[in-house]
Amino acid sequence: MGIEEIEVLIRNQQLEDALAKIKELENTEFAIDGKILESRVKWHMLKYNDALTIIEDVLANDLNLLHLFKAKNQEMLCYSSMNEKNQVLLISDKLEEIFNSLSKDEKSEVFSQHLQYRNISAVSYIYMGEYQKGVKILKEILYLAEEKEDKIRIITSLINLAITNLGLGEIDLASEYNEKAMEVHNSHDNEDIPGYLERKQFIFGQAGAIQYFAGNFQLSIDHTHQALEIAQKMNFLLHIVYNNAMLILINCDSDNREKASKHIKIIEEIYNKNKENVSIKVIYQIGQAYYLKSSTRAKHKIKAQEILEEIIYQDVIQQWYTNFAIVLMLDLLLDELKQYGDEEVLNEIEQLLERLYLSYEKENDISALIYCDIFKSKLRLIQGDITDAIGLLESALVKAHQKGLKQLEVRIGDEKSRIESELHKWKELTDKGGTILEKIELADYKNYIKDMTRMIQFQRR
Repeated sequence: MGIEEIEVLIRNQQLEDALAKIKELENTEFAIDGKILESRVKWHMLKYNDALTIIEDVLANDLNLLHLFKAKNQEMLCYSSMNEKNQVLLISDKLEEIFNSLSKDEKSEVFSQHLQYRNISAVSYIYMGEYQKGVKILKEILYLAEEKEDKIRIITSLINLAITNLGLGEIDLASEYNEKAMEVHNSHDNEDIPGYLERKQFIFGQAGAIQYFAGNFQLSIDHTHQALEIAQKMNFLLHIVYNNAMLILINCDSDNREKASKHIKIIEEIYNKNKENVSIKVIYQIGQAYYLKSSTRAKHKIKAQEILEEIIYQDVIQQWYTNFAIVLMLDLLLDELKQYGDEEVLNEIEQLLERLYLSYEKENDISALIYCDIFKSKLRLIQGDITDAIGLLESALVKAHQKGLKQLEVRIGDEKSRIESELHKWKELTDKGGTILEKIELADYKNYIKDMTRMIQFQRR
């Protein structure tokens, strides 16, 4: 079996079969290609450290330029999945240097990978708050892909532009880019084309996410079901789990817990057959916790807290999972604080929020840091420190303005104006020694919890 056949197995998620065939390449002229493919398989299995170790061993060899390019490209994928954005950008610069040194035929062979790593670097810039730079690269890639009629990269660029605008709060523009991606995809509607169904599944999933963020829950459910059907058809196990988890969130948010419970059972069945898969386990836990959290029963909320604590305080599998669990826990703790007014709960909230902030600070995720600043300002209001609350909003406003986050800038400005217009209410509460319950109700934090939940969903995409 040749390299191309192994790549087909990988695309079809027949990963164990791919590993068996890769082993046959040992001690042949394709041994280096085999190790690069082995790293890719481990990456698909979400075993990023294993994938990185394999590719670092490959890079320790004296490689020709073509193998060096392919190996560095795989290394970049690993670091991207591990949220090592600075490392990604360093490798991107090296890849550009290698690509420019390749022959014309070699450039043609890896042109799609050339656009792939530029896509990844663009997304890294975006997550680090360099939105204009990231968007500029994405538009350059789109132009190059259109020039070469590389429909895979045209679709990828359009999807990334949709995701970026989604993160910026530009829902209509995000929807427009996603619809264009679907149009391009449908223009070569052929399931025999490599990667066809994977892309279609992702486009429908993305459309579902856009409608979810826009609050159009029925449309979101429809698109997510379409993505799920494709994932089931191709037996893309992790995508089956992701899409069912997304349907749990949407149905809970639209007050349809009965339907949400059906999707929990589906994930539970998959988990029971794949207990060694830590990603499936944690997605199952998050789905359970989200469902239980949406209940009005105290015992269900307590169980949700127990599940979330396990995720938060276990070894980090992927930072995204931990951060999502922290935000859900913050919501539960704020409800508990509202009910009992316990200072110990307030301290726990502060500790978790600080942990979340430090995580985003490490990743240099400006949008997430801004949301943390807004949330911190809510806590300061509850604690009676109005000056610090307004100061945090002013800091968030500066960050949003510097990074061109217009939608966030408007929202922060409105929030600051609202607090300033209610200063007399806050002073009255402080002077009379108002209860935490009164302060929480005036702080009106619930919408920002929803925003943070959806923001983290965006980050996974």
